[in-house]
Amino acid sequence: MADEYLCGLDEAGRGPLLGPMFLAAVRFPSPRSLSGLPLMDSKAYGSGPRARAMRRHLAERIMSLAEFRLVEISAARIDEYVLRRGGLNLLEQTAAAALLSSLAPAQAVAADGETLFGPLKDRFPLLYAANKADALFPAVSAASILAKNARDLWFEAFAALMTERFGLVISGGGYVNAGTDAFIEAFQRLTGHLPPHLRRSWRRQPRALQLPI
Repeated sequence: MADEYLCGLDEAGRGPLLGPMFLAAVRFPSPRSLSGLPLMDSKAYGSGPRARAMRRHLAERIMSLAEFRLVEISAARIDEYVLRRGGLNLLEQTAAAALLSSLAPAQAVAADGETLFGPLKDRFPLLYAANKADALFPAVSAASILAKNARDLWFEAFAALMTERFGLVISGGGYVNAGTDAFIEAFQRLTGHLPPHLRRSWRRQPRALQLPI
């Protein structure tokens, strides 16, 4: 069944407190073009430097073999939808529909997330949305890797900028955890305001300061 789906759709960066989310859609020309790639869910490679290097290498191979679309959704855009425009699922569905309309409007597409992407089936009848699809369908794994690699590159650049300009180090990948909270609090103490690219609609538990969110 997996070989029937040469198109895949997935996202990365849905949960972090800092930075954008990325959605990717890919379309491979044939099952053979997928067969030589060691594809799995992007998170399964891990989070360290070796994992990021592996995702980067695979992303380059995927982009050389498949047609793809990639979209970055900013923290401000996420906040807009979460607070005022129907929620994060609607935002992802809107972005995904635009990607599929451009890349694969009339082809079988597998997508990761039954509840999230299932509603798009009315518009894309050949779409199959399933939980854990990034572990079941190579094309979805490829989309997951492209999206996660884009998120990796963004975060690396942002972290480097924060170190260069402010002498601050971000640990925790920008997710809701003690390392990210420590960075947010240090940034506010140093500058008097919250850092850029912070999702203000996200809930968090500051360790020391009462920061507006």
